[in-house]
Amino acid sequence: MKKRCIYLGLILILVINLIFNMNGITAHAASATIKFSTNSTVVTKGNNITVSLTLEAEEAIGEFEGYISYDADILEFIESGSFISGGDGVLRVAETSDTDGDTKKKYSMKFKAKEVGVGEIKLSETPFVYNYEEGKEMSVSSNQISINVKTTKRVSTETNLSDLKISPGTLTPKFDPYVYEYSTEVDSDVSSLIISGTAKDSNASVKVQGNNDLAEGKNTVTLTVKAESGDTKDYIIYVDKKAAATEDEPNADDSKDNFKITSEDGKTFIENKYRYEIIDVPEDEQVPAGYSKTKLILYGVNVTAYTKADDLENDFLLIYAMNEDGESGYYQYDRVEQTMQRYTGPLITDVNNTEDGVTFDEYNAKLTQLSIIIAVLSAVCILLILGIIKLYLKSKGFKENDLE
Repeated sequence: MKKRCIYLGLILILVINLIFNMNGITAHAASATIKFSTNSTVVTKGNNITVSLTLEAEEAIGEFEGYISYDADILEFIESGSFISGGDGVLRVAETSDTDGDTKKKYSMKFKAKEVGVGEIKLSETPFVYNYEEGKEMSVSSNQISINVKTTKRVSTETNLSDLKISPGTLTPKFDPYVYEYSTEVDSDVSSLIISGTAKDSNASVKVQGNNDLAEGKNTVTLTVKAESGDTKDYIIYVDKKAAATEDEPNADDSKDNFKITSEDGKTFIENKYRYEIIDVPEDEQVPAGYSKTKLILYGVNVTAYTKADDLENDFLLIYAMNEDGESGYYQYDRVEQTMQRYTGPLITDVNNTEDGVTFDEYNAKLTQLSIIIAVLSAVCILLILGIIKLYLKSKGFKENDLE
């Protein structure tokens, strides 16, 4: 009998504990619902729209806190009650109840339809709702709404550009409103690309992204054209930024692969790190010593040059050119290294006195001939002077033997 009473007592304790646990689970499972609503989800651009947030719970609401997100490009927050604050796409709603028994709360928010498009309003993260009596957190479910902003007038759907320019660099291919991908190359010291894009429709907007803080190698710059209707189109520019030269690595500009000779509008240019124009030699200019005028074909272009008179195959030749600063003179061209350097050697005669100029050997030969002539003339002069003196003395009465 005693054992039976003990068993009954244990069973009774277990039943009581089970009842209390079930009540606790039921209390923790209380839930709340948040609903966004408005009289119309379609609004005309420039008008205002009121959006309501309704909170309903199974138990009395003690405290409520949450964050609301909205599309700030489409909608502009104007005002609300004392429990909602914020802007720039994020609003905070927070309220603590000081009275018992409220299971429903409602908040209003006023927005202005700023741009044509569709803007969403929703909770950005899980809100906190606590019951009044015990401060227990409730489970929360919510919805979201989309506000469609339209315009009353007929709007343009034009999303093309009428003009596109960049600096520095050159677009490849040449700009065409109906070509949407381009490429360009910039030097290692360029950090930003200046872009000027003009929309065909004056009411369309152009937004540029990716043109700053260019990294070495491949970069992507995007121009987004947004029509008045809200339609968009992207123009892409692929920017290749050169690698910076190191001490052990020559700069690409100094490479002989970049050396070239071109003809433009009847003018001939030499280009490597700098740009030179091959020009005619002025009439008062002299030919360098030991060089003679000739015609050569360099890189498929016929150019006037001056080569060693006794060594036409010499790796060095002279070209008369003008640099980018407008300074002209002879430049020494290295056929092997493909470099240009100002010539500072001796000059000997007028380049226009002869078709081919005067060589160094010819100059020495003429100088020797001149020396011989001078010597002969000097000897003749001495003999003439002696003869004159002898005739003078003879006229004064000196005899032939005295003169000797």
